[in-house]
Amino acid sequence: EVPGLEPYREYLYTHLRVQPIWSSMRFWTAAFFDAVQCERATRPVPSRPKSLDQEALAAEDRKFQANIVFGQLG
Repeated sequence: EVPGLEPYREYLYTHLRVQPIWSSMRFWTAAFFDAVQCERATRPVPSRPKSLDQEALAAEDRKFQANIVFGQLG
């Protein structure tokens, strides 16, 4: 407390919200790719039957990766 001043609360976000990092596309791109990489690292690769050909395997993998990416977009 400061003598002569009315006590008040000051929240950290009021200072953080004006920081230039929040408007930096580089920051948001890095944050997005970090989130995608973390998601890929925690999710197991789905098992595949041995009878699928290479084209079907590639299509299944693309779908799996797209689901991770779109899941991060919210």
